[in-house]
Amino acid sequence: MPRAGYSAKAIKLYMEKVNTVMGVFHILSVGEGMRVGGFLHGLDVELVSPLPLQSNNAKRGIAKILGGRYVKNGSGKIILIG
Repeated sequence: MPRAGYSAKAIKLYMEKVNTVMGVFHILSVGEGMRVGGFLHGLDVELVSPLPLQSNNAKRGIAKILGGRYVKNGSGKIILIG
């Protein structure tokens, strides 16, 4: 489950919108991915790109919720932000 308190605290501290989230979410299932995707959708995150180490099921769940805001990541992938 996402640590909503940490994300909300970071947003409040910096008083800015979260633009991009990249990394490993340490989740396994489609349902967990959908919950994380819903949380990030609620924060209005513009780009989400889980690292390849993440479970494929979890990535599918995140992508299902975020649609075009989900960017597939991988070795040698270049993602331009801004």
